[in-house]
Amino acid sequence: LSLVAVILLGVPLAAAADWRLDKDKEGVKVWSRDVAGSEYREYKVELIIDATVEQTWAAVSSFGAPLAPRVAAQKVVSRSGNNLVVYQREDCSPLKDREYTMRVTLSPSNYSLEANVATDLAPSTDGLLRVIVHRHSWAVQAGDSGAIATMIMHHDPVDVADSLYHYGVLGNMIDLRAHVERVAKTK
Repeated sequence: LSLVAVILLGVPLAAAADWRLDKDKEGVKVWSRDVAGSEYREYKVELIIDATVEQTWAAVSSFGAPLAPRVAAQKVVSRSGNNLVVYQREDCSPLKDREYTMRVTLSPSNYSLEANVATDLAPSTDGLLRVIVHRHSWAVQAGDSGAIATMIMHHDPVDVADSLYHYGVLGNMIDLRAHVERVAKTK
């Protein structure tokens, strides 16, 4: 069964302009738009993934292993029911690595989750950039030929030039598409 997974990178933290399609490559479409009050753009990415809704939800909501290829370290710091605190460190080579801790709320009954940065939950690590804005959500639903998974994200990368970050989004999403398919098929 084919799964269409739509990953939207761009939480509307403030009023935003219309989406602009920037890339369409290898089954991945990347849109971006400006966010009022932020110097960084938000992103919307569509992926086509071969898996079921349940398999895809299991892959994006497990937090047992990093889902995104550039996540160098991930740890569930605490969990109470459907509420988690998760630490992540991202490999942003050739730029400085970054880190953040986030509060995650899972809603399994409707295949969705919300995650927001929570810098107050862990001290910063020497040598890493501390991300102060990171919000994203996932929602997985049935589509015409499988499921549609949507991720929305806005991430101020502290010192990363927008063009370099944008380039990384496309490369990471091509890798993410393949990774989600692999993880989903094991669920």
